[in-house]
Amino acid sequence: MTRLLGHLLIWVLMLGQAVPSQAQVTTSGNLVPTPNHWTTGGQSITQSFAINQALAASGSAVRVQGFDWGYQYSLDAGGSVTSAVSITNAASQSIYSNSYTQTDAPTNGVHSNSFSYNLATATPAANLGSFNWLLSAQGAAVVFGSYSRARYTVDSLSNNMVFTSVNPAPQGASYSWSGFQIVNSFGGVSGGNIPGYKVATGEFAFGYNQGTINYAIAVNSVLSGSGIQVSGMQYGMEYYNQDFSRGTLSATFSLKNSAGATLQSYQHALPQTTSGWTAFDYAKIFATDYALTGLGNATMSITGKDDRWWAGYYGPMVRNPYIRLTYISDVCAVDPLSSPTCSGYAAALFTQQCTANPLYDAACPGYAAALFTQQCTANPLSNPACPGYAVAYQTQQCSINPLYSESCANYQTASSQCAANPLTASYCPNYQAASSQCAANPLSAAYCPGYQAASLSCAANSLSYSYCPGYQTALTICTSNPLSNSLCAGYQAAVTACASNSLSYGYCPGYQTALAACTTNPLSNTLCSGYNTASQACSTNQLTYSYCPDYKTTLAACSTNSQSNSLCPGYSTTQATGGAANPLSSTKSTSDATVSMAARIFFMLIPLLSLICLSKYISFNYAVVIGTMSDYDIVARCIL
Repeated sequence: MTRLLGHLLIWVLMLGQAVPSQAQVTTSGNLVPTPNHWTTGGQSITQSFAINQALAASGSAVRVQGFDWGYQYSLDAGGSVTSAVSITNAASQSIYSNSYTQTDAPTNGVHSNSFSYNLATATPAANLGSFNWLLSAQGAAVVFGSYSRARYTVDSLSNNMVFTSVNPAPQGASYSWSGFQIVNSFGGVSGGNIPGYKVATGEFAFGYNQGTINYAIAVNSVLSGSGIQVSGMQYGMEYYNQDFSRGTLSATFSLKNSAGATLQSYQHALPQTTSGWTAFDYAKIFATDYALTGLGNATMSITGKDDRWWAGYYGPMVRNPYIRLTYISDVCAVDPLSSPTCSGYAAALFTQQCTANPLYDAACPGYAAALFTQQCTANPLSNPACPGYAVAYQTQQCSINPLYSESCANYQTASSQCAANPLTASYCPNYQAASSQCAANPLSAAYCPGYQAASLSCAANSLSYSYCPGYQTALTICTSNPLSNSLCAGYQAAVTACASNSLSYGYCPGYQTALAACTTNPLSNTLCSGYNTASQACSTNQLTYSYCPDYKTTLAACSTNSQSNSLCPGYSTTQATGGAANPLSSTKSTSDATVSMAARIFFMLIPLLSLICLSKYISFNYAVVIGTMSDYDIVARCIL
């Protein structure tokens, strides 16, 4: 009978109690597909393998503890080697990933890097997916000779726990059968109401009534030991379901805890066969390990029936049923790193990490030396005791200040630059003095950062800054004339005042013109010296001066009525005539009336005649004519 058992499984082949053996941690060979690869700068190689397939030869009860991997390399300046590893479970979910880049080598030649990873718990290989590894080289680097090895154990396998007449039970085994009767032969013309069993062959047969054969075994009665963890179940049988022994057939295998609750259960329908006795074998790995102390029974139920209702036993037949449990015991004693629950896990992990990298923890042996080497390699200036400290310090100081030492590579160049311009760099001897001087007066030297801007500002306006060459002169001029510079303190006030009245200050742009206008017309500006006098005179009589606002209007009124204003031409004459007694006033003749009417017409025409004559004598000064000549004078001159 075919069995799905790996050749490295540990068999307990004794009829007494099954005593657990201690699991031994085994390290596999190199599992990478192409271990002798060669990868140079700018290239990479992928090393990937299915973990379960790679460990298939080790058996079905393999538990992976962890992995070790590494590679060889050579590395020159500017080169690098990157190792990127990921591990997945059977569902292709990542359970570990890490990437490491090597950028330097202690010495020239060939070097090696090694890495290690421990699973949180020892994991059945069937529950793992793949180990994926990408190795790449950049620049002056070469990678070769990679390896990946699995650390694993193989669970122990119990004896067959299904005891029959052909597989006697060991002493102390606690098991039970039910649901069948013992018969001498199968077939026949009677019986079949319940399944039958032949003691001589250990075979079961089913009749025309459906029946179920039940079996239960107390696991603790056949398996014992401290610290046992049950990890899986292997079960099966041989069955015959064809020809004159056929029908329906199914089987159920279960594992229960000490309270009777089902922990694992597997049901199978067994179809009709065509090749006689057929093997039915299964191997199950539990997702969770079960402590032996908490287990109850392992059970088997086989249900069958002749589907033709023939009298006798003409239904399916079964033989050699088996149940075996896979288990591991005291793995922590063999490998404390197999599980974080192991009492020595922390100490073993610490030792492992310190061995791989002394810098893992400050308590690691060799930590101080490794830290010193690491820091000196990264920075020779980290400690005066570092090799190359003196050279590195000299280089550092020269990079900060080329004038630090005459041995600095750029000493002469820096010295010349500082002499020409002390602001070249902060290390120049006169940098601070020059910086302060330039801050106070950007025009103090052409190398000052603000020299050009200050020059332009001062050229545009000498009052821009106190350091401008013409500042004091311009400031003095501001005192006498605030309009001399837009930056004068009183510039805006002066602009406003002059805009309001050009006679406000002697520096106002229209001052002289306005002053000249005052001579001709004191009323032209409120600040004219004769403004108030003229204003009072004009308000008294608009004919006082020709510049009085209503002079012309008043003068025109004189032509109509010379008595309207005391300054009207002819005012006094008319007054004298009109005031004298006229003895003939009460006895006017017609001729007198006619003469009076003619006189009135004449006087009415005088203004018109004066305008006509004025155009004839236009050469007269307008002001003189208008201001000093009456209409009568103008007419008289026309007549003459």
